[in-house]
Amino acid sequence: MKQKLTDEERELIAFFNEDFHWFNAIKAQVALQNKDIELINTFGDKEDDLISQVNDVNEGIEQYRKRLIERRKYKKSLFASLSPDLKAVLEMRYLCYMTFEAIAAALNYNTSTVFRKHKKAILLLTIILGGWKNERNTTLHDTIRAKIEEEQSENSD
Repeated sequence: MKQKLTDEERELIAFFNEDFHWFNAIKAQVALQNKDIELINTFGDKEDDLISQVNDVNEGIEQYRKRLIERRKYKKSLFASLSPDLKAVLEMRYLCYMTFEAIAAALNYNTSTVFRKHKKAILLLTIILGGWKNERNTTLHDTIRAKIEEEQSENSD
């Protein structure tokens, strides 16, 4: 019988999946930048406006890139606390953006084994991270975000 994910587990998975969406946003911005460069070459009279837009896109890409790097470091540190097999499943899923089927093929598991290991790893991480609500009644998701922002501000000093 298939076990349902708890709200805490779903929220942690959503947190991990955000990076995939950011990664796609970077790819979209790069495509937009390439399109702008084509326009600059075609319409020289509006070159200044287009160059400004390209610079804006570059700033956006850099912000996403920095965000992904910090979050990737944080996820790696979380995954390090897991056993090698659970760590491998989460790294392939949330750092390499592989499907469950591709993970199963790469690790020579069947798909149901990958799902079970994924569920177990997420459950362990929710326990490791100390429960879902803290004394200020904020979610783990908020707590993780605050920790990443804190680390970013320390690194920028």
